[in-house]
Amino acid sequence: MLLEWLQAGARPVGREFLYFGDTVWSYGDFCRAVAAGRERLAKGGVTPGTVVAVCGPYCPETLVGLFAAAELKAIVVPLAELNKAARDQRFNAAGVEWSVETLTAGSRGEATPAPWTRKIKRANAVRHPLIEGLVKTGRPGLILFSSGTTGPPKAMLHDLHKLVGGYTIKRTSGPRTLAFMNHDHIGGLDILFRAMASGASLVIPKSRDPETVASLIEKHRIEVLPASPTFLNLFLLSGVVERRDLSSLKIIGYGSEPMPENLLRRLRKAFPDVRLQQKFGTSETNAIRMVSRSPDSLEMKIEDSRVGWKVVDGELWVKSPSRILGYLNVEGDSLTGDGWYRTGDLVDETGEGYFRIIGRRTDLINVGGEKVFPSEVENVLMAMPEVSECRAYGEDHSLTGKVVSVDIVPTQAMAAAELKRRVRAFCRGKMEPYKIPVKVYPKERLETGASFKKTRAGS
Repeated sequence: MLLEWLQAGARPVGREFLYFGDTVWSYGDFCRAVAAGRERLAKGGVTPGTVVAVCGPYCPETLVGLFAAAELKAIVVPLAELNKAARDQRFNAAGVEWSVETLTAGSRGEATPAPWTRKIKRANAVRHPLIEGLVKTGRPGLILFSSGTTGPPKAMLHDLHKLVGGYTIKRTSGPRTLAFMNHDHIGGLDILFRAMASGASLVIPKSRDPETVASLIEKHRIEVLPASPTFLNLFLLSGVVERRDLSSLKIIGYGSEPMPENLLRRLRKAFPDVRLQQKFGTSETNAIRMVSRSPDSLEMKIEDSRVGWKVVDGELWVKSPSRILGYLNVEGDSLTGDGWYRTGDLVDETGEGYFRIIGRRTDLINVGGEKVFPSEVENVLMAMPEVSECRAYGEDHSLTGKVVSVDIVPTQAMAAAELKRRVRAFCRGKMEPYKIPVKVYPKERLETGASFKKTRAGS
């Protein structure tokens, strides 16, 4: 199915598709490896409808394993490198029946897409009704997991045929793109499918630190950099913009979390000739085509003929043909019976179809009856020269119910009391008193789950 979709674009077999370290895979290399992987998995016991976990780092071989399983019309569960407890938890939630472990081969055209498979013993072999329903259609599936920062990771079931069907094959040579998001993230898959649909070359980094990313941009003349605001802030602070030749960049796409206004202005100054694109999407719906009111604006509107939207009590609802079939391990009311998805994003409508996301409903901090959005606090603090990263949240308080607390990665070492004094002094006059952080915690770094806590697409 996926090979037919890819080959519909009549890609020249020699066109470069994947760059990983010193390895270069053409579209022809990839298609041949998928065909071989499909045969190997079938001999190993994978059949249509089998729930298959494809485990391994983001590399060409892992993508081959993913596509090979999908070619067999399996239900694919892509998983990056996880500890055993996290992997077992996801195996149980998805009902994994077979595991495919992938390794990097390191040489052109000599991939080992499925060096071995193993059958997973399950105490309860009863399948989820949603999976049974998809299997009856004869189409492959995809199971993705939420970040799990607000509870156990949610297992989300996609109809992979519908998900891929939203991408239009173009007979062009697309821009060279960095694969920033992981392959088990909806944003990472969106980047992958967009690259394949346009015949682009995809550069997969072995590390996602600023120095590595900048060196790859310089070496491969990358044109498109999709990334999170957190990473883009670190990118500017690291000094690589001055040290490296990044002149090939044409587009920087940002998503997966709110963009601070101060950071957007700094990006415009650092990259005056680069187009900044605001992205939006969810694991439940896939990426949605958006347009910003202007390059300097955080106001956006949906320009996707396939997607409907409305605002209900301040919350954005969307209806997409690629919406998930449902959750496998949680109950909830975010999916309506008539096809809508309640995103949980609270928005401010600004006219002409534009809106601005002001926060998550679940992130609201209630300080003595007054509502505070973490992004309001973070936007102010990110303008401080002492702050490289920050995260605002609520903490319990006996009098007001909650108070605003903030974790800060300072740009220079300083005592906690001094950092708190500077934060409170900076905030006075810039926000209402009840929004000013009461507790300030200096951190060496923010946990990944905090920095990338929203499952937003970022391609």
